[in-house]
Amino acid sequence: MNLKDYSKKNIHNKTQSPNQEDLEKISQNYSGLVDEFMKRYGKMSEKQMIDEMFELISQKKKEGSFNINQIKNIAEKVKPFLSEEQQSYMMELLEKIE
Repeated sequence: MNLKDYSKKNIHNKTQSPNQEDLEKISQNYSGLVDEFMKRYGKMSEKQMIDEMFELISQKKKEGSFNINQIKNIAEKVKPFLSEEQQSYMMELLEKIE
């Protein structure tokens, strides 16, 4: 099962958290992405990452290729993996992006 399959199956069931088996399968399928992400962002502070994110968003808006709905859809899919505090922070960032 990959993240997309997990999302289709469980995204509407807010009470169900991913089990360990699902997390291991997702981890295996996305380990290359995680490695790439860590190489690029692993040494950045939170502020540096946020600054880069806003710079990329600004660039995409200028190009006309920014889609807030796509970002919101991704946010909804990752919500089950986040604590309440992380979910709140993510929602604050989404408000600033719009």
